[in-house]
Amino acid sequence: LKLGFLRELSVTHNFIGHLPTISTSSCLRKLNLTGSDTGNASICLSTLLSSCPNLQDLFLNNMPSGIIITNDCLGCNPPLQLLELKSNHLGDDVGTVLAASLGTNTNL
Repeated sequence: LKLGFLRELSVTHNFIGHLPTISTSSCLRKLNLTGSDTGNASICLSTLLSSCPNLQDLFLNNMPSGIIITNDCLGCNPPLQLLELKSNHLGDDVGTVLAASLGTNTNL
């Protein structure tokens, strides 16, 4: 999916397959993937933020395939201002990673 000049994309509760089909978009500001199924592939937050470098609002609630959150996902200070991760059963270890990442983030 080539996003071109699209600023907002909401694909909720759909099967979207492998997420890298969403190509790099410097125009995308708001992305809502709530409840969307990526098949067997988990969404890597770092990869998503690097492929959409100007993303400000990101909704990843109730993701059936899961979310991978690494130490560097928010520490690089992306322009992200809103991040929703409701109903993902992330666990304490991911909470620790998020807390560490937010230590250097000034936008979120």
